[in-house]
Amino acid sequence: MTYQEIVRRRCLRVLEYVSRISGVIIQIITLFIVLERLINLNCTKLNLKNILSFIIFTIFTIFICDVEYSGIYTTIFFISIILGLAVVYKVDMPKAFLSTSIFMIVLFFADMITSFLFVNFISVYQLRTEYFIYSNLCVGAITVSITYIPKFQTISHDIIKTSQNNKNAKTIFFLILLIIAISILLYILSKNYVFNQYYILSIIVGFLFLMLAIIFLEEKYEKEKIISKYDQMLEYVTTFEEWIDNENMNIHESKNQLATLRGMVLKNKKAVNYIDNIIKERVNIDEKINGELKRLPKGGLKGLIYYKLTIANNNDVKLFIDVSSNIESKFSLLTEEENKILCRLIGIFLDNAIEASMESEKRTVFCEIYLGDNNLVIAISNTFLKNVELNQIHKNGYSTKGKNRGKGLYLATKVTNKNKIFILDNRIINDYYIQKITIKK
Repeated sequence: MTYQEIVRRRCLRVLEYVSRISGVIIQIITLFIVLERLINLNCTKLNLKNILSFIIFTIFTIFICDVEYSGIYTTIFFISIILGLAVVYKVDMPKAFLSTSIFMIVLFFADMITSFLFVNFISVYQLRTEYFIYSNLCVGAITVSITYIPKFQTISHDIIKTSQNNKNAKTIFFLILLIIAISILLYILSKNYVFNQYYILSIIVGFLFLMLAIIFLEEKYEKEKIISKYDQMLEYVTTFEEWIDNENMNIHESKNQLATLRGMVLKNKKAVNYIDNIIKERVNIDEKINGELKRLPKGGLKGLIYYKLTIANNNDVKLFIDVSSNIESKFSLLTEEENKILCRLIGIFLDNAIEASMESEKRTVFCEIYLGDNNLVIAISNTFLKNVELNQIHKNGYSTKGKNRGKGLYLATKVTNKNKIFILDNRIINDYYIQKITIKK
């Protein structure tokens, strides 16, 4: 071997090391940018903590990085990001796991695209040595670009927000399985890095896995958004119940005061008639509604229905309430969580009923709460204009109101499938769509 050959090989070795180190630096820069966008980590600002974190993580990644693709490297890299977020940046573990998982999934997606772009030009060894800097530039650019897609931002932010409700076991388990599956797939691709039918099949399978993740996360996002909406409403209307009770006392007191005033001005017929009209109006409006609602126990449902009455009135919809007098004992059997689920269901069905009736001529909604076969029954009926397919109405995405609607009814079906005490039934009778909730407890 000549001196020139030795020098050339050493230069190539140095270039490989420089390429690998530069590639790792690009990878860590990509990680910091994505985490900044996912959880507002402020990790791209030039301060001592961020600089030291960047240096330590870069050195650690260079140390564990190997020329050959390894599932062990992916696992260590994944765990180290989670621990780094938890220990250095004090991010709670579920949030750290979800944000890291989203980053890894996007990274895998960018990795597969890059692999597809380079497969006909360079070997997998070159891709991970002398061309490592170029491949990571490509992967980093694709990864960061994806985080700027508005839909991605919305879904990822809302999914990470759900880490605060401690109901992430299913999501975490799904993401772990997905990352393991894609890691295995990338390992297979690195071992068979030749553009043939097996390579194409592996790429297709990889994209199918990623599509599955998108569908799963988007559905979870839609579900959490609806649940959050009705839980916030329940919290509001529970407070609203106190106001209703206080307002009823004020109304009762004001009517007594008006009656006293009436006795003082009996000689003035105009004043007497005016006072009588006020008292009559209050009796017709307030006492009719409150007479029905006072039969409902506190816990959110009374305030929810009163709130929906306000919405119906504002939209010129007649909402009639009929509550049987013998239902309170059945409500007392419900747990706090079951009561919350019932309020979500009634909120969804009343929203849909009011909205559907607004398109009809009669613009009428009935809400009846009664006992049927010793079970608590809530029946919500409404007039409607467009044809309704009863066997389709609770399916995901079905709606007579246009595209991207119908999520609430689908969620209601999923919720009742998991809580067997709630039984849903719907039918059409005499131009009224009727949605029934039967509670078997």
